[in-house]
Amino acid sequence: MFNELKTLAKKSKFVLQSPQVKDEEPIIYTTVNRAVLRHQNHFKIEKWTPHDLRRTVSTQLNEMGILLHVVEKILNHRMQGVMAVYNKAEYYDQKVSALNQWAKRIEEIVSSGE
Repeated sequence: MFNELKTLAKKSKFVLQSPQVKDEEPIIYTTVNRAVLRHQNHFKIEKWTPHDLRRTVSTQLNEMGILLHVVEKILNHRMQGVMAVYNKAEYYDQKVSALNQWAKRIEEIVSSGE
């Protein structure tokens, strides 16, 4: 997908180039929020923000039994307390495994029509 996006970005050094800025700049975090708000009526969805995706992923991964510290790392949260001092692990393999399980769960939901 990133290769396709990079092709669409043409000569830009950014995968997602800002369509609003003439100088080469990446899109900013509010771009997705504005796009969602602009199209909510079209898609007939209740008030929703992209941040809700983070909450959904966190909730679902925890319900799937993924360890809390792995979920927190997936969300790019910092460890708190003593863990922040002593635990410098990034849990790369565990994050990959958890995200693969999440992808499989999404495929199940889509194929079943839940």
